[in-house]
Amino acid sequence: MTKPLSAYQQKNGAILVGDSGKNLESLTKGFATPFFLYNADHVRARFTRMKEAYLKQGLPVSIHYATKANCNPRILSLLASLGAKADVVSLGETELAIQAGFLAESVLFSGVAKTVKEIEGALRLGVGQINVESLGELERIAKIAEKMKHTGPFDIGLRLNPNVCPETHPYITTGLQENKFGLEEPAVREAVTILKSAPWLRLRGLSLHIGSQLLDLTALDEALEVGKFVQDRLRADTGWNLDRFDVGGGIGIQYAQFDESDEIAVVDQHASLLKKHLGADLDSGKLTEILTEPGRWLVARSGVLVTEVQYVKTTPHKTFVITDGGMNLLIRPALYEAQHRIEPFIRRPSNNPSLEKVDVVGPICESADFLGRERNLGDVRQDDRLAVFDAGAYGRTMASLYNQRGWPDEYIYLDGTLEKVNVSN
Repeated sequence: MTKPLSAYQQKNGAILVGDSGKNLESLTKGFATPFFLYNADHVRARFTRMKEAYLKQGLPVSIHYATKANCNPRILSLLASLGAKADVVSLGETELAIQAGFLAESVLFSGVAKTVKEIEGALRLGVGQINVESLGELERIAKIAEKMKHTGPFDIGLRLNPNVCPETHPYITTGLQENKFGLEEPAVREAVTILKSAPWLRLRGLSLHIGSQLLDLTALDEALEVGKFVQDRLRADTGWNLDRFDVGGGIGIQYAQFDESDEIAVVDQHASLLKKHLGADLDSGKLTEILTEPGRWLVARSGVLVTEVQYVKTTPHKTFVITDGGMNLLIRPALYEAQHRIEPFIRRPSNNPSLEKVDVVGPICESADFLGRERNLGDVRQDDRLAVFDAGAYGRTMASLYNQRGWPDEYIYLDGTLEKVNVSN
């Protein structure tokens, strides 16, 4: 199978874009900071590599890209052209996906708080499946669908909360009883009762998603076992043809290093795990399709946030490298204590002890506004540019206008060409 090269490389003190040999500094000279740059060649390679992993196991996996990770229209259109489907959590994301080239019937609508407007819109557009998160939501969908049943039946999935705990940050776990997501098994059985009175809705199978940034798949192994057991019981009790199983997303990346080998291996492990739990049902014809929703794994590595040093401020206690981009553009360090690698465009050696460990902070009037703490950037100076790596997922999509600093520009590098493609605001 093909092995995508690193999205960015560091050689002789320079940052290079993939295997192009192009220097990030010279490539973006004159660009106003802060800005995001996405290596779309790498996104394409990652999608191809993931698809190959499932095909090697003989698995009919529909890869639904989680648009919440990065909804730049050029990224969306590229993935749509490669055969990806879409996973959305709002009507706005649904409309963006369709505008970018995803077919409505390829859209999987997730999310815990679907409004009447969103449900009506999703059914009117003809999305492929709505994943239900609560009994109240199912009752609402049933009422709305009844009014539109002449265009049905409408496909749904029931999101099972398997009550398993992955080894990840508590804010990005989603499969525990204490989380707001999904239905526990007794609620799934109540959902079946509702569905029996709503023939214009068609249950295609269960869905589960236990959290993000998964590098150890032990908890997912457990969740799949639970989900498979519940789906088998539902099939036996109802006689319904539950021919889909949605395994969620959440495969993580190694933020601490350029080398991507470990996370490539996790995708192969993921494919083997799906074969282990679902292979027999595929062979027997009980299942015809597996759904998965990667986001971060496909796009995180592709992105860098480029920001410029405004001041280097040294106090008796600490040295701060103050930049023009902060938590308004990349909130993950403040929200999740995420560790993004930060490198200067030009790394100069330094014998100044005060520069050995610096805090890289932004312009926002909050003490939580930092991009990295206790970093060694060498002899960093005013007007230097810094690259914050692995910012292609949950960077721009979680950005805000706090302090009214404006939106950053976004650039796409694809097939040797760099173009500005900003998200509509």
